[in-house]
Amino acid sequence: MTSAFIRVAPAAIGVGLLLAAATAVTPAVADTTPATDCRTDCTAVFDTAGLHTLAVPAGVVSLRATVSGAAGSPAPAALGLFPDAVGGPGGVTTATLGTALGGTTLTLRVGAAGEGSALADGDGALLVVAGGGGDGGYAGRFELPDQLFAAYPGGAGGAPSAPGVAPGGDGTTFGTGAFNGAGGALAAGGAGGVGGASGSAGAAGTTSSPGAIGLSAGGAGGILTVQDDQYEAGPGGTGFTGGGGGAVSLDAVDGGDEIMIDVVGAGGGGSGFLAEGLSAVAGEPNAGAGSVTVVWSLPPLPDPEPASPVVAPPAEPTGPQLAETGVEAPSLGLAAAAIAAAGAALLALHRRRRRA
Repeated sequence: MTSAFIRVAPAAIGVGLLLAAATAVTPAVADTTPATDCRTDCTAVFDTAGLHTLAVPAGVVSLRATVSGAAGSPAPAALGLFPDAVGGPGGVTTATLGTALGGTTLTLRVGAAGEGSALADGDGALLVVAGGGGDGGYAGRFELPDQLFAAYPGGAGGAPSAPGVAPGGDGTTFGTGAFNGAGGALAAGGAGGVGGASGSAGAAGTTSSPGAIGLSAGGAGGILTVQDDQYEAGPGGTGFTGGGGGAVSLDAVDGGDEIMIDVVGAGGGGSGFLAEGLSAVAGEPNAGAGSVTVVWSLPPLPDPEPASPVVAPPAEPTGPQLAETGVEAPSLGLAAAAIAAAGAALLALHRRRRRA
């Protein structure tokens, strides 16, 4: 195994605790909105991190929302050797919300890296949460120093498919181990990883009110200094309850050939949540940024009244007018002139005979 060790430059980039408490900001509008005359599958997409509001049209006949928690970040110290390293994926769930929310204003929270995303009704009651993924971890030999041979994602965010809490996944450094942070659980945050520098547990206590949603924070990763180099484990993702932070543990795994491996544990994923009375389907885990997509339909517009038939006026005659006799008017005038001329000729003949 020692032949697989590769020396990389020391890296000790601290990752702050991921918080999702409500902040005093003006809720933003959707990043993508439907056309104003939309009636069917009208879609509003929110993918900018932070708080948003959405006015649902009155009279909707269907309403659903897809809530996607954000993926966690990869371990920064491992990126130089493993540029494809990733954090834990965020949870994804599509909930059927029914029609009673028509004409109300929903509150939405879109998570940044490692944060969950959520949806609440106009009264501030929490409806849906999809947990954020935990940050990644890695393994190697610190004393050499910083020889790394593997990077691992954090735990996945919880994605509910039934009412209640959907637990987040545990960190995955070396598959399983006490040094990984646990996923957010039913009533409490996930436990922190245990090692030379243990991680802290995730928080519990999500809050919501009209215009604001505050998710539970993930636990902080443990921090250990070895030969003047600092190593920090991955924090947990936020959610209905937060995931636990990973631990930094020396000589945690037997690598064979009398070589022990040091571990920086990954964080656990935040849990998800679905309110009573709703149904949902969990989707494929999300490897990217958080988002909330709301889709609704309105009843079709009534058919328009048929237009009254238009009666065209009679066409104007295009040929010469006919007299009542059926003879064209110009021909009748010529006949009258001929008769008058014949009469005059007969009269003149009669006068000549009398003179004779």
